[in-house]
Amino acid sequence: MLVRSLFRTCRSPNQQPRDGKFKNPLRRVFVWLKYVMPTFITPYSGNAELTASNGLDIIHLARWQFNKFSYADGATFGVTIAFPNRDLNGPYYDANANPPPPGPLESGELHVRGQNWTIADIGNSLTAYTDPGTAITYPATKCRILVTGYWRIVRAQINASYNSFGVRYAGWTYTDQGEREMEAGALQTYINSPVTYVIQGSGVDGGAQDTFSPHVWFAKITESASSVNSNRAFASNTFARPVWYYAYSKSWQTT
Repeated sequence: MLVRSLFRTCRSPNQQPRDGKFKNPLRRVFVWLKYVMPTFITPYSGNAELTASNGLDIIHLARWQFNKFSYADGATFGVTIAFPNRDLNGPYYDANANPPPPGPLESGELHVRGQNWTIADIGNSLTAYTDPGTAITYPATKCRILVTGYWRIVRAQINASYNSFGVRYAGWTYTDQGEREMEAGALQTYINSPVTYVIQGSGVDGGAQDTFSPHVWFAKITESASSVNSNRAFASNTFARPVWYYAYSKSWQTT
């Protein structure tokens, strides 16, 4: 009924009122929104990254190595796949084998996972806050934490290492927020649309909520490589960088 009455007010913007004065038909809408839409004070906000160094646990490495090839950024994994392969971290394939390996050689599955990890700078706890400008203290029940982010998992050859020509790739990137298959024999980066999680107290509009703590973030990465060369000999050095980029804020409802 309220919506219907608002539309009645706005349906004739040029209608002459009885008192002869024109009035803004949207004024009633704006006044209504002013009193029903909650307002927040947000003293804390920023951006950060969730990686294997600050919240993602390494569940399975297979042939992948962490911080390989001087990528000491705490987020990058490297893998070598080659035929013949004398890498001590993988099986050896005889270059003179007859017949040679029947198909692509596999990296195995890289699996990282995180749950209820610590949000950068603000933490995960609802707390009270005193506004220095007004000296008003807002209780923890009025606190709201928002985290909005997305996976960006870069997959590519390592330029600083030798890679043969004619290498073809296959594999998948799986995450809790979507997946992507490698296409056209090439390595491809995965990016998903942003997703928002909330932790808020009982005094915030909508009541107490926590969609952050029970959620499980994960990335599973597989890769296989083969060659179109006649002798099937090749060398492949690649990396994967599973990172969840996010923005965070900690607010208190004031109305």
